[in-house]
Amino acid sequence: MKIWAPYESMEKSANLCNEKRNIKLLLRHSIRYDHSKKTTEDDTELTPDGKIIARRLGKSLLIPIGTISSSPILRCIDTCKEIIMGKGENNVEVISSKMLQIPHIENKEKAGETFSKLGINGMLDGFLSGNKMPGIYNLEISVKRIIDYIFETGNKENTVDIFCTHDFQLAMLLLFIYGKNYAYRQTLFAGSENWPFMLEGMFLWNDKNKFNLSWRGKIKQL
Repeated sequence: MKIWAPYESMEKSANLCNEKRNIKLLLRHSIRYDHSKKTTEDDTELTPDGKIIARRLGKSLLIPIGTISSSPILRCIDTCKEIIMGKGENNVEVISSKMLQIPHIENKEKAGETFSKLGINGMLDGFLSGNKMPGIYNLEISVKRIIDYIFETGNKENTVDIFCTHDFQLAMLLLFIYGKNYAYRQTLFAGSENWPFMLEGMFLWNDKNKFNLSWRGKIKQL
């Protein structure tokens, strides 16, 4: 499957997919403004460049969009809208799903306290320690909730189902799929160059019990 993407490794990942099948594209939202310029993180908008590259990604898609799902947060919804605009398939509606925002949250109030205390890096370490974090599902359950949603949505052959989420949710999947150990956690998230970029995504196909994942130019079979 050939696409345009802001990252060469993402284009390579797409080329490893068979476009005659149903392809799932799970990606982080496009470029946003700095959170500090907004009242809350939830209403942070895309920059003009963020809108342009999302639209260009959509225009490059050579197969139809089957479904397009988004975290309920504005920057994710707007990323999906720009992709649809670029593709020119105005009959496609954005599906809002909390599975793309809070699949790891068991209790919202307790989870908020945990996040404030630990931060992103502390929570990733917490997933690996096996110790229960208040209000947070363990890593396996969190990832299963996302994967179940992805493979229960769309599934029409010769289409791409698109899912727009956040960096933390992508990080959880990568940690679960590629590592589940501290050594890999340090390698994958040691610096900003390894963290999931804005409008960077992974491609999945087959089914939730046995699927292929293409990330940064390499295929992983699960």
